[in-house]
Amino acid sequence: MKKHISCCIALMLTSVASLAADWDAYPVPASAGAGKVWQLQSQSDEFNYNFSATAAAATFGGKWTNFYHNTWEGPGPTRWMRENTSVSGGQLQIKATRVAGETKTYDVDLNLDGVNEQFTSPATRAGCITSTTRVKYPVFIEARVKIANAVMASDVWMLSPDDTEEIDILEAYGGKAARNDWFAQRLHLSHHLFIRNPFTDYQPRDASTWYAGAGVTYWADNWVRIGVNWVSPTRLEYYVNGQLVKVMDKLNTVNGIDGIDPWNITGGKGITKEMDIIINMEDQNWNAAQGRQPTDAEITNASNHTFKVDWIRVYKPVTATTSSSSSNGSAASSASSNTVQLIDFANYFDTGKVTASVSGDNYIGFNKSGGGNINYNTVGDWGDYLVTLPNDGKYKFEIITASPMTSGLGAKLIIDGIYVGTISVGSTGGWEVYSAFALANSISIGAGTHTVRIESTGSSSWQWNGDQIRITRVGSL
Repeated sequence: MKKHISCCIALMLTSVASLAADWDAYPVPASAGAGKVWQLQSQSDEFNYNFSATAAAATFGGKWTNFYHNTWEGPGPTRWMRENTSVSGGQLQIKATRVAGETKTYDVDLNLDGVNEQFTSPATRAGCITSTTRVKYPVFIEARVKIANAVMASDVWMLSPDDTEEIDILEAYGGKAARNDWFAQRLHLSHHLFIRNPFTDYQPRDASTWYAGAGVTYWADNWVRIGVNWVSPTRLEYYVNGQLVKVMDKLNTVNGIDGIDPWNITGGKGITKEMDIIINMEDQNWNAAQGRQPTDAEITNASNHTFKVDWIRVYKPVTATTSSSSSNGSAASSASSNTVQLIDFANYFDTGKVTASVSGDNYIGFNKSGGGNINYNTVGDWGDYLVTLPNDGKYKFEIITASPMTSGLGAKLIIDGIYVGTISVGSTGGWEVYSAFALANSISIGAGTHTVRIESTGSSSWQWNGDQIRITRVGSL
């Protein structure tokens, strides 16, 4: 059978921008699991439309309502107001405002001793939206956001309809004020479990719940991607800018990190209930009571008190043997036959090494480690794979890998002897913590059987363990 990639290298690296969703430049960082691929869900939204702020109850984008998921007006001095939400310029915009003389009285247990104190503060009006449909594990949710430069919270979270189970994808206090400096340099990544009567609230309080990223001073300075992989009732994986930064595992405390439910609030079940997705700003009671509420002068700066969301995407893992199509109604979802092929890294027909051996590595080329994986992979190791594509098309190439190495990781992609690009591979935090990494551009390639070579490359001697190669048809030629 005739094999061809394209008439020239330029065509091989053709971009699919015309078919792409806003998030297509960012591979899903979490693994869908063995034999699974990610399928885009209807809650995903690029916010590429206009919705004007209104005081009336409204549904917009076919996906959101412009208020909280029940009639509660908000925590502490917060008053959620429908008119503080809009969509324009390709972004969801949640803002905070204040009306002179408007106050709100609230209770807060500052000392965590079960005794509430009462406070009265200037009321803060803020936007809040809720998804019209719910999600449940297993599910991966990620948003690209611009955290407000405000001492109050910018939030993306999930909450069960009965208000007893909560996953905080993001809770950030971005304001670069002296009284808020410690919080402005960290992201709060956590979850809550509640018993409403008598009231009990479990939330992890160990240091891992506050994430300070390497090379980041203030999170409000730049756009950031934040995500949670709700793998199961007893496992949450938190991702920041595509990197796995925290894992909550088990029902009880493990390795000095608070567990999912050490107080047995769920009766040993873990986090199981379907949840609404909520995006909002809020002036929380404990924060305001300690003097970290926006001042009247600060809140007049509308730019600083607007939380922006570029997009939010939701994926479910599905069996890889069937066609996987996007279901968000975007142009990307119209690409026909988004067929996915998964190849175990251990299923090479040939392997070898193009560089000198590395001390401590006794294997030449890729080493089969069981379960279809490879390990003891060092720089210069390669494996060759036969891949049969049923249709001409534009294809996305990804590899699912694991490595604790912090830099110097990569994978050259060579098809039928032609170098087509290098996949930038990142650290996942461990040799058995797997994430997907993609070639930056799609490749125009013809139907037929091709030899695909994956070669480890980079400055790190020890590279990555490999789980699978994922090839997805994303469009026609």
